[in-house]
Amino acid sequence: MTDIVVRTKLAKYLTLRQEIKDLKKEMEDARDELIPYIKSGRENAAGSKVLDLDNPVKMGEDSFNAVQYTRKSSKRLREDKIKEFIKNVPDNEFTEHHLEVIKLVEVVDQDAWWNLFVQDLIDEETFESGYEETVSWAFNPIAE
Repeated sequence: MTDIVVRTKLAKYLTLRQEIKDLKKEMEDARDELIPYIKSGRENAAGSKVLDLDNPVKMGEDSFNAVQYTRKSSKRLREDKIKEFIKNVPDNEFTEHHLEVIKLVEVVDQDAWWNLFVQDLIDEETFESGYEETVSWAFNPIAE
């Protein structure tokens, strides 16, 4: 009896999962078809493209009068370039402010911690106290 209940609920879950996958693909395709139109729209202050609609699209209680293709920008610090710059500052121009740019960070060496344990310099309880375990669960139907 339990097997049929589990199989029925699993079949429902798998059907819904496939429907969601199909809907996501359909939504992505619709979005991709819209992007060329949006790109022809106006550019806002943030550099995003906005296409204003002559007539809003109503969906439930919401009314959409424009669609935006959001520009996202991020910067990543190029440490190698900065280190090279600091290294090449002439001695007569080098100040304590230049020295403050590069910091040494203290970290725990996990391999060295392990070595203390395997060399019997710490007991197992002490070794294990250096770790925090977290457990997570994932639902995964298994196909043949």
